[in-house]
Amino acid sequence: MGARSTRAGAADVLNALPPVVVGLVVAALSFLGLGAAPDSPEWGAVLADSLAYVERAPWTIIAPATGLVLLALVVALVRVTRTSS
Repeated sequence: MGARSTRAGAADVLNALPPVVVGLVVAALSFLGLGAAPDSPEWGAVLADSLAYVERAPWTIIAPATGLVLLALVVALVRVTRTSS
């Protein structure tokens, strides 16, 4: 009985990964300069721009990085709850 619920939980988590991975890949491409236009406000572009100020103002990189991680977690949680119900 416990193994079945563990497998079901693992399946829910695996079903939630694709949109999270896509979002992280888009942010990584934007960070590398391969994303949308340079003046567009994307997570990766904001992180890349804030690298110049990280020594004097570390919160400029901590805030967008935290936002990106929280967004990925929320998308995963919403997807898991929608697929499990």
